[in-house]
Amino acid sequence: MKFFVYRTDQDDRALALVGAGMGVALMPAIFDAPNVKKVPVRDFDAKRVISARSSRLDVVMSSMRKSTGSTVRGQKPLQASGR
Repeated sequence: MKFFVYRTDQDDRALALVGAGMGVALMPAIFDAPNVKKVPVRDFDAKRVISARSSRLDVVMSSMRKSTGSTVRGQKPLQASGR
């Protein structure tokens, strides 16, 4: 029997694979899909980072980072464009 690992940042793809009987996925309980059985997992300290990006948000976040001197996960602060 051969095994494979599929890694994705798109929840719908992971759920489709699970729903097709091709494996398992660790996901927040809020997600739901046909043919997918939810099994609670306890004592598993996992965190999930969800981010959003838009040109307007980049300008706001860049301004906030400049004023606080902070970065996100080691990334350089975003540069505001002169739009």
